[in-house]
Amino acid sequence: MPSPVPPEIQELEERSCLYRGESKIYSKQGHQVSSTLARFLAKKQGSTLIALEAKIMRGAASYHSPHTQEIEIKADLRHLHGLTNLIDFTRDPRIALFFACLEEKNEPGRVFCRQISSSEPFLDEARKQSALYDWPQAGLVEICQNFHIASNAKRAIRQSSVLVRSPSGDLDFKEDEIYCIPKERKQDILAYLAGRRPPIALHHLFADKEGFIGLGLKSPELLEDFENNLDAWLEYRSEQLQGAGYYGQGKDHFFHGRYEEAADHFLAALRKLDKGLDVGFYRFLSSAMLRTNRPEDALGALERIPGHLWEDQDYYMSALSNQELGKLQGALDDINMAIAANPLRSIYYTTRILIIKQIGDDKALSEAIQRYQTLFHSKRGEDSPLGQD
Repeated sequence: MPSPVPPEIQELEERSCLYRGESKIYSKQGHQVSSTLARFLAKKQGSTLIALEAKIMRGAASYHSPHTQEIEIKADLRHLHGLTNLIDFTRDPRIALFFACLEEKNEPGRVFCRQISSSEPFLDEARKQSALYDWPQAGLVEICQNFHIASNAKRAIRQSSVLVRSPSGDLDFKEDEIYCIPKERKQDILAYLAGRRPPIALHHLFADKEGFIGLGLKSPELLEDFENNLDAWLEYRSEQLQGAGYYGQGKDHFFHGRYEEAADHFLAALRKLDKGLDVGFYRFLSSAMLRTNRPEDALGALERIPGHLWEDQDYYMSALSNQELGKLQGALDDINMAIAANPLRSIYYTTRILIIKQIGDDKALSEAIQRYQTLFHSKRGEDSPLGQD
């Protein structure tokens, strides 16, 4: 029987914010977290944070490609334990909880929780790398994600990492934004997290050569942790590869028109991989489900694609699924979104006409047909530069 989810995880997940775990109280104020650069300057006189940060960046840039962005250089320095003005956070409360329980067994741990607000939804916009947010007592802070380069990608992805840069190097939290972990709970929480698939443990979160050297080779105890978990990790990796095999076979069946077989293989991959699948997989799965007359399952697959990653084809598949289920207003909304995202595909316009015809709105149908005829005089003719599907 699986272990019950610790109440700490349930309570933290309800907050839905950025999290940072610390194993004890490090700051004198008790309600503040600071960057490594700010902590360094607190012990050193005669230099300002901005000036020193600029000097470090000038030196570090010479070791990177000229195309490397500034946040990528800073993240690389942070990954290698260099002095930066970045503070580590995560989007995953379990990872923050892990770090809050990892060390200082005789001290209570803490998880800092911060909901952020901005004029643009940065955390829901994968193509952006950073945006500015208001933070009480800190003014505008920069919050960064998608900063991966080769050296830090695996660790950053596994830790659901988000980096926060405060102009002062410090971030203050209110009392209700600090979640305390009693010292007596630390071992039980760590044991639960280590039993997850994949495990939330050192050997998984720091799965790169720097992690192996920095953690394993500096402590016999931590090296033993790597060794003891190696078999479990290899077993998990084997399942990942097996799931990837199902995915590849599913695509082969799909492209040959064997949709039932494709759907079976995609579902097998989903059972094996679950969270280790990309957006493309869910697009294949939704299409296979729709082609095998399972529109509800097609919608379920599309729902696994984050909203900010939806493209015109996703709205189109959603429209067809809702149309099949008789949810015509939802289908109409979806096909309008598909057209807004890509107004050059005539099939979207013909689908809209069919949906409106089913709804029975004669005025809207007349307007949709007129719009279609204006844009597409013929399906493939020279007079129809648009709509070349």
